[in-house]
Amino acid sequence: MANKRMFSLDVVDSDRFMEMGVSARELYFQLGMRGDDDGFVGNPKRIMRSVGASEDDLKILQAKEFIYEFESGVIVILDWRLNNNLRNDRYKPTIYTEERKQLRFGTNRRYLIGIPVVNQIETDIQSQTTKNQAESTVYQTETNGNRNITKHIITEPNITQPNLVSSNSNYINNIKEAEFLEISDSDSDSTGGILKELINIFEQEMGFLSPTSMEELRRWLFEDNYSAEVIKLALKEAVLNRKVTLNYIKAILRNWRNDGITSAQAVQKNKEEREASKTTPRVWNGPDIPLDGPWNRTEG
Repeated sequence: MANKRMFSLDVVDSDRFMEMGVSARELYFQLGMRGDDDGFVGNPKRIMRSVGASEDDLKILQAKEFIYEFESGVIVILDWRLNNNLRNDRYKPTIYTEERKQLRFGTNRRYLIGIPVVNQIETDIQSQTTKNQAESTVYQTETNGNRNITKHIITEPNITQPNLVSSNSNYINNIKEAEFLEISDSDSDSTGGILKELINIFEQEMGFLSPTSMEELRRWLFEDNYSAEVIKLALKEAVLNRKVTLNYIKAILRNWRNDGITSAQAVQKNKEEREASKTTPRVWNGPDIPLDGPWNRTEG
């Protein structure tokens, strides 16, 4: 577990945070300092007592949705990923795996509890479709002689009516986040695991990635067929050149491929050859120039 922790001003400078009492705010900082690399704290009550906070302070933090307390007594800091970014080689997964399975990422990488975002949206769409179908049932009355006959006519759902996609501006972002962040905790050799690892590494250098940026990473892997190791090396090259943008990294990948460099070994060999060319002394191929010519004499 890392010894350094960070706190985002988007969280601790918000009105929602500043409205709490001093002891509740202090408790939040102390919990944040002691959270594991996924934001879980296994002994919140002991920390609470050590800083002189009360049960009410813990309840306030939960009511304000800064933390969530599981039935096991473990708590998680909901804005953990907004506060902290850890390097992949220093990250240690939480030991509270059962609690972690109950969480999903939402907007701004915030932990959500319960139904995954994409499943909730699908449920809402099904409910809206059922409603449209119900409203599409009309009653038509015809006169046949002296009798009135009522017919039930089922028409097609009115697809021109406002739907969830147009009425919910966050729909696309939620879908994108669900596609890329709701990846199961599988082995790093699996498709989802490789993409998840790349997203984590890029966010350590570039900060929070938008759904569009995540889609770009997915294309590099599965459409352009760049290997994950080559993509990581391109990111490293961009960091060393202090030009950490997706367009710059994409240009590096394209140039390497044009030069026939398609593997991590080839990238390393190319780097060694470039370094060697810098240290190799230049050889003069011109005519021999005597050192004792008149141009080298000093006047007395």
